Amino acid sequence: MTSQRQSGPRPPKTIHHPKYILLIGHLRGRRVALGFTQAGLAKQMGVVRTFVVRVEQRERRLDILELLRWLDVLGMKLVDAEALLAGKERP
Repeated sequence: MTSQRQSGPRPPKTIHHPKYILLIGHLRGRRVALGFTQAGLAKQMGVVRTFVVRVEQRERRLDILELLRWLDVLGMKLVDAEALLAGKERP
């Protein structure tokens, strides 16, 4: 018995989802507002600068643990990201 994969349009990757684009844009804006360079943020996160570059350019998606670390370095909580995505940005 062979399984057949249904052909048809593939759903867009989440990296291109409007809410993901909004989140990454907000994280980048927050980084800049706090005076972090990409290298400075990377150092605080314990990653290489190219990691930050690739995420901000949406060439790489953040997993949940990476997102939590990124938020922590920027002085944010997951609830802040949730509020942003729900259109209820917190101060």
